[in-house]
Amino acid sequence: MRLGWGIAALALALAASRARADLGMTLSTEASVGDGVRVSVSATNSGDEAAHALVPEVRLQSTIRRGDAVTNLDVGRSTTWDLALPAPTGPGTFPLVIRLTYADGRGQPGAADLVRVIGTAGTMAAPVTVTLGVEPTAAHGTATLTLTNPTLAPVAGRVVPVLPARFTTEPESIPAQVPAQGSAAVTFIVENTGVPPGSNFPLYALFEYEQRGIHHTVLGETTLQIVAAQAAGAVSPLAVGAAALLVALGLLGVAWRRAAR
Repeated sequence: MRLGWGIAALALALAASRARADLGMTLSTEASVGDGVRVSVSATNSGDEAAHALVPEVRLQSTIRRGDAVTNLDVGRSTTWDLALPAPTGPGTFPLVIRLTYADGRGQPGAADLVRVIGTAGTMAAPVTVTLGVEPTAAHGTATLTLTNPTLAPVAGRVVPVLPARFTTEPESIPAQVPAQGSAAVTFIVENTGVPPGSNFPLYALFEYEQRGIHHTVLGETTLQIVAAQAAGAVSPLAVGAAALLVALGLLGVAWRRAAR
């Protein structure tokens, strides 16, 4: 009987270790640029439990605005904040960086990010295009922003990674030059400071440059997948689980034989 309770407890512990609250948040935004910038931020709870203490933060150039805290957001429900920021300091396109912080039912913090590009009146889209890619990441991963310049003049600017919460990179911005009618690749390291495997996050990187007095921003985005670290020769989780099951069955067989004596 003791062995039976032990096996049941082991099964419950394994099930609990696999259980993870999928507290997800979906962000969307609308922005209008005039004498100032009006930004509407909407959040929908797409997870499986209520979110608490939701606060949006919007950054445009050196200005940061925060919305009022929302105490509770149930599953499937949405809420919206309207924020005002000063207009950009000059003509061009600029990054609008949004981060929503919140907590789950146990008080554990979470965050959702969204980056979009806004432009002043009459500004054309930048001719430079970018593509962002990143490898599946455990503790460290490599991301690459590929820049393509179709124009007859070289372009020089900076690449700025925008990482999810609990991820870091150094340096925070990287100089980049793209030849005329050519391309360049800029690589940066993504460091995971504590996010468990099985999570996915949006990853962004900006390329910003000036040309003829106009500021240009080009946005690359992709999905950052967090995976378990695998050492060389490591045994797969499936093999570990099968071995544990065989050990438990063996112990059960020993107990039965002893009881039959």
